[in-house]
Amino acid sequence: VLAAQEADLGPLDPRCVNTLALLAYWTGELGKPDDALTGYGELLRRQEQLYGAEDLRALNTRANLASWTGQAGRSEPALHLWRALLADVERHAPPEHPLRLIAATELVHWRAECGDPADTLDTLKSFLTYAIGDSAQKAIADKGYVPMPAAVGDKVKAAIANLG
Repeated sequence: VLAAQEADLGPLDPRCVNTLALLAYWTGELGKPDDALTGYGELLRRQEQLYGAEDLRALNTRANLASWTGQAGRSEPALHLWRALLADVERHAPPEHPLRLIAATELVHWRAECGDPADTLDTLKSFLTYAIGDSAQKAIADKGYVPMPAAVGDKVKAAIANLG
């Protein structure tokens, strides 16, 4: 399907890029993480050409690359990919964008996976502080969700202080 689309439309046509995204996704879901990584790598290359590296589609593809890198058993590279992605998401995505929370959560996970408990703890504290902060709570409310009650936020703040 993709080869025929590319022949008719060209490899940078958005429809071809969407087909490539589906192929990469389903390749990974079928238990072929290395092949999924190849597909997501090509997808990212095309998205960056079409939309730019800061585009949310490209950032999302980078999240998929980081995820499949970890699932392929490459913990250290996954950690580096999530760290770089979070920094870029913080620069280019709005504060309420879900990828910010996903990347922060994954960064905590992969830091723990790589055996760095002090770094993991610092990242967890930073994530929790962000999650209970005014900007995150405002973003939640702006999306129509109920923000965290102040009493719960105070308990989270106390728990963060007790983490060490």
